[in-house]
Amino acid sequence: SQKIHLMFWIADIQLYQIAVNHRHWLTEQLKRAGLIMNELRIFPSGRPATETVQLYSPAARNATNGIVLDV
Repeated sequence: SQKIHLMFWIADIQLYQIAVNHRHWLTEQLKRAGLIMNELRIFPSGRPATETVQLYSPAARNATNGIVLDV
């Protein structure tokens, strides 16, 4: 199984509430696909401008299974 980190920035408050309410469902769906959610963060806003570009070293990119989504 792969462990992943998910981070969602959701500017729409209604969509944010749906995501929060279905957090357990998402965890279960990923588990069925053979993925273990190590971390799930859902933010009720757009991603701050200072975080839109992230620079990672090759070692850091290979050390994590992270997914960042702007919704």
